[in-house]
Amino acid sequence: MIKLTLTSGIFLSECTTGFALSFLEFMKKHLFPLSFLNNHTSHIIHRLIVLVEIRGCGSLRNNSLQSPGYPSKYPRNMNCVYQIAIPQGMAMRIYFEKFELEDSLECRFDYVEIFNQKYCGEKTGTRMEIRGGYAVIKFHSASDIQRGRFSLLFTSILPSCGSLRNNSLQSPGYPDKYPTNMDCGYQIAIPQGMAMRLSFEYFELEDSLACSFDYVEIFNQKYCGEKTGTTIEISGDYAVIRFYSDSSVQKGGFSLLFSTISPSCGSLRNNSLQSPGYPNKYPNMDCVYQIAIPQGMAIRMHFEYFELEDSWECRFDYVEIFNQKYCGKMTGTTIEISGDYAVIRFHSDSSVQGGFSLLFSTVLSSCGSLKNNSLQSPGYPNKYPRNMDCVYQIVIPQGMATRMYFEYFELEDSWECRFDYVEIFNQKYCGEKTGTTIEISGDYAVIRFHSDSIVQGGGFSLLFTTVLPSPPNISMPVLVEASPGDEVTCLVTGSHPMYTTILSDSRVLVNTTSMATFRFGEEGNYTCMASSKYGTDLKMFSVIFPGCGSLRNNSLQSPGYPNKYPINMDCVYQIAIPQGMAMRMHFEYFELEDSFECSFDYVEISNYKYCGEMTGTTIEITGYNAVITFYSDFGVQEGGFSLLFNTVLPSVPPNISMPVFMEAFPGAQVTCSVTGSHPMYTTILSDSRVLVNTTSMATFWFEEEGNYTCMVSSKYGTDLKMFSVIFPDRP
Repeated sequence: MIKLTLTSGIFLSECTTGFALSFLEFMKKHLFPLSFLNNHTSHIIHRLIVLVEIRGCGSLRNNSLQSPGYPSKYPRNMNCVYQIAIPQGMAMRIYFEKFELEDSLECRFDYVEIFNQKYCGEKTGTRMEIRGGYAVIKFHSASDIQRGRFSLLFTSILPSCGSLRNNSLQSPGYPDKYPTNMDCGYQIAIPQGMAMRLSFEYFELEDSLACSFDYVEIFNQKYCGEKTGTTIEISGDYAVIRFYSDSSVQKGGFSLLFSTISPSCGSLRNNSLQSPGYPNKYPNMDCVYQIAIPQGMAIRMHFEYFELEDSWECRFDYVEIFNQKYCGKMTGTTIEISGDYAVIRFHSDSSVQGGFSLLFSTVLSSCGSLKNNSLQSPGYPNKYPRNMDCVYQIVIPQGMATRMYFEYFELEDSWECRFDYVEIFNQKYCGEKTGTTIEISGDYAVIRFHSDSIVQGGGFSLLFTTVLPSPPNISMPVLVEASPGDEVTCLVTGSHPMYTTILSDSRVLVNTTSMATFRFGEEGNYTCMASSKYGTDLKMFSVIFPGCGSLRNNSLQSPGYPNKYPINMDCVYQIAIPQGMAMRMHFEYFELEDSFECSFDYVEISNYKYCGEMTGTTIEITGYNAVITFYSDFGVQEGGFSLLFNTVLPSVPPNISMPVFMEAFPGAQVTCSVTGSHPMYTTILSDSRVLVNTTSMATFWFEEEGNYTCMVSSKYGTDLKMFSVIFPDRP
């Protein structure tokens, strides 16, 4: 039954089914004749705010929306959806008059969601502006904690966020700098069968790691910094664009141009998907494809041809499937995907490579599935096949948890589980893990199994039982003896998802949803904290180094300095680098045993070894941390080292210093000598053939005379030097 009332220009529709109705369609069917709508639509749209009220959720009254039961605390287990029409040509400003919800990482428990952005915790005073035909607001509360309330105020305004005009969208105030504290959402319809090409005519936003401060967000991809000239192609029914600026730095803003085109990214045809322009080389693209999977079946994806630009962690060109990136040469790879659909993303930068051709077939899953509360590796109890990539989704009853017991578990072991693994909540398991038990809560558990092309292990058998969720429990010693750089892990049991944190005083060293592990570079007192929706546990512990020393007062000395260092030392130090900064390291004193390739005693930094006499050297390191290794063998002892550290803005581009002509004998070693901010990628080429490609010092043993090129690049620039190797006549 639908009840409809008219109060002060606001229609309230109460649907016991909780279904959100489009107000125009509703009025056409149930309220006014079509002729009336045609004559009065503009007036109605300007004056009317339509709200679908789910029973018990409250509604928009006097241009405000409160949490159920306001000003008292909101109830548990609420799922409310509010749809608010926005008058044509206007924008909706939302002001968080009062906002106190349970806080959590990624707002997993209680939240208000507006335009795919979740809000939780303390947000009183927040303002945002929304453009489009309507705003959809969702409120969710979990089953445990009742914490707080919210009151939102709405006003219809001329849009300060701007809007799409003449197929272009500019940042507020463009071409002047954009204001601080902006939060704008735009929704742009895409005609059926077409695609939207989005060109960054001008784009300059505050740059930051992971675009944490100011950004434009499109399809969950954030853009910041200098991106003028970028082009993106979007398929689907509409594009949702979000612009956010924080309270500090203001830059030039953006101007985006839109055009409707036939999709150049291509689409799935005859069960195949090719890169744009295939079989020719692909251009600079950013494409997203969505493929439906029939119920109860799986999709087998075969890489008929796959050759994309190769790079570390697939940073430049890649195909991304289930958060797994593929690049380089992968022809012949086969992946099996289960679920409702597969989302495939293709990204390429300004260079060109061969492309890809993917073939799809619908199959009964060879990965197996959950049967009788157990899951086995393919072929179990025989060894699992090579080249498997399987994803399983297990539904968890509401309010319960799933306890997973590793009845048998034997996969190829490797550092960081790089080859074969089972992945659960971002935590990879490999090697011998029989007897392990983990607990998972939530709506479902996603389990991924991957095997490479080489070693086959015995496989796995996992048993599942439904239990009441349990709170976190940390078990670790109060005193940990270690060497600098040793890993220390917080061992935690309890229901996942869980958030584990390692702190030094109030400084966060690690914050993760998987097992918290940290390489400690300093002695001291630390705290391990684990929390989930079922509780929190906290343990304090101390780390001591018996012999390697540690970083003190921004300096690091060799053991025993200023005396000679001992023999048989193997020390690792890890130094945290503040976000967006670099670490400048000065060799105040440096004298280690000298040797070919620093084979005996050395200090290693960013995969580069230093030995001999290096006093006065200065290097710069970027990233999250600097890992320094000191090694001494059983022979010669020298004076040692004293390193000084200070934090600077990263600014040093790569610079190559080497002669144009080199005389050497066949088999001689030639090294590209490079300075600049790490990490850097160094390459030696002969014509277009890559001889060496490394993140450390590029060295090659030359067997032929000829012309060669040394090229080095980092996020701060690129340098290139050409040189010739000649072999002198032997006497």
